[in-house]
Amino acid sequence: MIHRLPRGIYRAVSGIVEGVDAEPYRTAVSESTEVIASDVASERVRLRMITAVQLSVISSREWPFERLQRRYDLPCSISYFKKQKYLYVREIAVRIGMIAAD
Repeated sequence: MIHRLPRGIYRAVSGIVEGVDAEPYRTAVSESTEVIASDVASERVRLRMITAVQLSVISSREWPFERLQRRYDLPCSISYFKKQKYLYVREIAVRIGMIAAD
């Protein structure tokens, strides 16, 4: 079951993913990618998923799922993609102390 995060968390994490290049944010962003598609065996597919999720976090209007799926040949459903996006945003938010870990 996926829980929703407040819109402000998504916006803050979006800004961090897009352009903050200072610690501890840089480390949180790079280490949080390990939660994206961790169940996928192919490293190539996983790297494409990471890129797609990061672009979607930055701007889901510019990068809707259908566009990302075509561009990166993502072998997943929209519900799986949204789950991966949620897990990524949540992981960053936890690592930088915006929300508490469960």
